[in-house]
Amino acid sequence: MLLTLLVFSGVMVANGPETKKATLVETLSDPRCYGLDCPPLPTAPNIAFCFQAGDVYYTGTDRSWGFTWGNKAMKLRKLEGQSLDIVVTDKEIRVSGPRVKAKLWVVHKYSLFKSDGCKHG
Repeated sequence: MLLTLLVFSGVMVANGPETKKATLVETLSDPRCYGLDCPPLPTAPNIAFCFQAGDVYYTGTDRSWGFTWGNKAMKLRKLEGQSLDIVVTDKEIRVSGPRVKAKLWVVHKYSLFKSDGCKHG
């Protein structure tokens, strides 16, 4: 009973990763398949994202095979230049923004980005 009271009163704080405000600096996309390798329905491309929170850059990719119309990363790609909430762990970046929530896989030194900070993030 006491534990429940403490949890709901906000006295106990979880030691999880913190939410940061970040700007979606750059996005890249490449086709997931070419020609006869593609399934009969259109699929979303491989998309990479670069976020800047203060002086730190975070890069991640979407690995879902969703269709173009249902892929969360496709919606996130349209928010380039906007401020979003991110939670970064060793393996993933969780992104929350207007009408979109996505989970990305962390990548390091993704050399295809144009921005130097993104290349070395």
